Amino acid sequence: MKIYLVTPVRNILYGVTRKHIFRIAKNHFEVQERDISLDELYKAKDVFISSTTKKILPIIEIDENIIDGTWKSYSAPF
Repeated sequence: MKIYLVTPVRNILYGVTRKHIFRIAKNHFEVQERDISLDELYKAKDVFISSTTKKILPIIEIDENIIDGTWKSYSAPF
């Protein structure tokens, strides 16, 4: 099974944290920069946001749709 990291290309800040996530992720996942639909987010195995001050935060619910992510078991090198 192929694992993807999908990130939007519009309405985002191209910051340092995002740059580091990409650098690390490219060694483990196929990274895609494209639009993401809400339906795609609802069906995703994991969803997260990142920022300089908050680092990487898992999203556990979107519009009352539970994201039952595998992030709970990650021991990522971020």
